[in-house]
Amino acid sequence: ISLPLRTLFCQEMIKKKILIPWISVSTAHGQQELDITLSAAEKSLAVLKNALHKGANKYLQGRSILPVFRKYN
Repeated sequence: ISLPLRTLFCQEMIKKKILIPWISVSTAHGQQELDITLSAAEKSLAVLKNALHKGANKYLQGRSILPVFRKYN
């Protein structure tokens, strides 16, 4: 599990106005919402692909997320 990559994916999705993983696709969403989400995910995954080769920190705009349950806060 890479917290920097997870953070980067969330960052890129939020830039595209999609709050994943906090809000997920449901049966209430129509085709337009699904298309918007898919497009945002494709663009975000392209950034992640680059980050795998060049390092996530090059693309992160802040610190990486931390796990909720950890030994020391």
